Amino acid sequence: MNSEIISFAKELFPFKNMKEKNLQSVLSEIDASVCSFQKGETVFSKESYRKTVGFIMDGECEVERERADGDCISLNTLGKYASFGILSVFSKEAEFPTVIKAVKASRVMFISGDDMIAIIKKYPTVSMNVITFLSGRIAFLNKKVETFSGKSTVDKLATYLLTKYKELGNEITVTRTKLSAEIGVGRASLYRDLDCLESKGVIRTEQKKIIIICPEGLERMLK
Repeated sequence: MNSEIISFAKELFPFKNMKEKNLQSVLSEIDASVCSFQKGETVFSKESYRKTVGFIMDGECEVERERADGDCISLNTLGKYASFGILSVFSKEAEFPTVIKAVKASRVMFISGDDMIAIIKKYPTVSMNVITFLSGRIAFLNKKVETFSGKSTVDKLATYLLTKYKELGNEITVTRTKLSAEIGVGRASLYRDLDCLESKGVIRTEQKKIIIICPEGLERMLK
């Protein structure tokens, strides 16, 4: 196992807090493959679905979901050390729900689902790291459900902004198209609600940025 892979793996969620000697042992037991992708190339999709976990070594990839009309909506951007596919390892679904494309020339390290299951069973540190990661994903998805179950469109927007504020701080970079898809409201409603929040002095909008001025004001709106 080369030094680049070992150095990279140290930063990945399954191997956090592992001693280098133990990490080397883990990596020697799995077949980690590294693939390169050019800008615009599909990294993963339902057509290429297989139970595997991908980790971005360098470059940048985008997670997209295809809508009923055939257009794709950007859901997330993955940078170095980000991962995808861990849920597929434990899922019985026969398709991958999203498409992942390289928005820059990228390299991705893949670990097969079988190898991931094997090291989860054998190494308690890996299993606890995976459980912790999945718990975080569940909390995130619960927040998403909360966002979509808001009583009004402005409630959905306020919930989304509070969630992002806790994750990223007071400056959120997001396009209006992506934001409307994230919270499930139309563009017209979104612009109206952004204007409403801005008039109340709780946010400020700047092109693709939303600056949270008063998170307490957002919280008061949801009570």
